Amino acid sequence: MSKHSTICTVRHGQTDFNIQKRYAGSLDVQLNAVGIKDTVEAAKTLSLLGLNIRAIICSALHRSIQTAEILSNGLPIIQCSLANERNFGEMQGKTVDQVKLMNPPIEYLHAGNDTHSLNPPGGESFPELRHRAEKFYDFLSQHRGDFGILVVSHGVFLQQFHGVILNRTWEESLEFEVPNLTLTCFAFSDGALTGMTTHQLCAKSQNSW
Repeated sequence: MSKHSTICTVRHGQTDFNIQKRYAGSLDVQLNAVGIKDTVEAAKTLSLLGLNIRAIICSALHRSIQTAEILSNGLPIIQCSLANERNFGEMQGKTVDQVKLMNPPIEYLHAGNDTHSLNPPGGESFPELRHRAEKFYDFLSQHRGDFGILVVSHGVFLQQFHGVILNRTWEESLEFEVPNLTLTCFAFSDGALTGMTTHQLCAKSQNSW
């Protein structure tokens, strides 16, 4: 008999850093009031989708933990630092405009509708982030069963995690934005990917920064 499983991912709710276009990265930023309200709405939508989710795995950062707790509906939550956001090093806490003034200047790659920093001082490179996403996928593969797992994480990390599942390069993965509270579900049969669906859990337009 075939073994069917699902991995669903959702990016955390809104933070003040999202609105300010300020790099959060590995800083422990919390959801703002709008983020909490939107996540409560998202939890109601999630409950109506009929997904057979048995466990939630979130990053070890507070904005992800808060989102997971609101979405959980009593399900067990496991924190895993492998799912943390990319470490932006000295860029963290700075706005986009402040980063433009850094010396030496940051190198960027244009992909999709955004620019992506290639050399954040003291931070993670994209190949390093991709390797971490691969390790996280291996971790999930060891715990998969005939049920769904919900991963609550962060925009840049989820770009690379989705890329691992879809066999995209790290560069190709950057072309696909992950807005706040966007749910993406990957269906597997005997370990092979068989389908992908995407849902916006909150009716209000969400921040993709």
